[in-house]
Amino acid sequence: MKIIKYLLNSTCLLLIFSINPIRAQVTIGSDIEPRNGTILDIKQNSNTGHNPNAEGGLGLPRVRLVNPNTLTIDSDTEKSKYIGVTVYNTGNAGVPEGLYFWDGNTWRLSVSVSSYGNDGQFLKSDGKGSFDWSTFVMPDYKYHRPTQISVLKSANVKPESYSYQRLTDGGTGSFGGATPSAAFEYLYSDELNILSETANEKYLFIGIAATTRTKTINNNVPRTSYWQIVGIDIDLTDKNGLNVRTLQKNQRLYKTAGGSDLRSYVDLFTIVPITGVGKGSYTLKIKVYNVENTFSRNTGSEGGNFVTTETRFYDINLVDINFILYEDD
Repeated sequence: MKIIKYLLNSTCLLLIFSINPIRAQVTIGSDIEPRNGTILDIKQNSNTGHNPNAEGGLGLPRVRLVNPNTLTIDSDTEKSKYIGVTVYNTGNAGVPEGLYFWDGNTWRLSVSVSSYGNDGQFLKSDGKGSFDWSTFVMPDYKYHRPTQISVLKSANVKPESYSYQRLTDGGTGSFGGATPSAAFEYLYSDELNILSETANEKYLFIGIAATTRTKTINNNVPRTSYWQIVGIDIDLTDKNGLNVRTLQKNQRLYKTAGGSDLRSYVDLFTIVPITGVGKGSYTLKIKVYNVENTFSRNTGSEGGNFVTTETRFYDINLVDINFILYEDD
């Protein structure tokens, strides 16, 4: 009876000790003591540093993640309990295959690439969870330097250039009466010297200011408002007078009834690309003209009507012009 009682007591003591949780560091793979800074130390020998301490690896659980923001391994209500959990995702359309860790809200891909890349390359994401090496290519910036700067030369201005052969009576027909006292002409011309070859990029920055002025009976603005469209032509001609480049711009100008000022102001700044024009000396010519309008023919009964029967009914004057030629080195 004493032997049986001893065995029974020993069994009870063993059960009591066995249900106490084990709270210690653990080594898996050998009976070597774990390192102080580890809770779980997986190794087959005591090598440290860059020396191998095992001949096998850690087999992580393979999981098919549904999407980056779904926990998958448990209910989403338990998200906060799994921060730091690591799995190997077998891949689907929404989450590419690879090693992931849970940050509490999202599965984060641990970056993996197919190779080590080359010296000077950088790691580039495709925006879909994959990464690869890429080479940075410096954009080919071209420097364009100003090769000619020109301002208004009074001697080059054609003063009071006027014409109304393009004018129509409120858009319904041409004016009758007197013939214009001057043909339609260029307002301004200047020399343009291009230094670069035909293939080099080149741009002409040009600013133009002009006025148009109409004549009325009693020098009064008509009782109703009117508008006009003023056209500007920029022509570049060679030494033989042949056009090598033309740019046309239109501006609509409005005038309200009342007052005595019949002058309208035209302001234009534009960039003219002239790549394809070769080295040499050219003539830059500027036209300003009336394209369309709602001027009304004089009836003789209303004060302030336009004097459409006079040769100087419509005047155009250049106020200012300047340009800069930029060429690619």
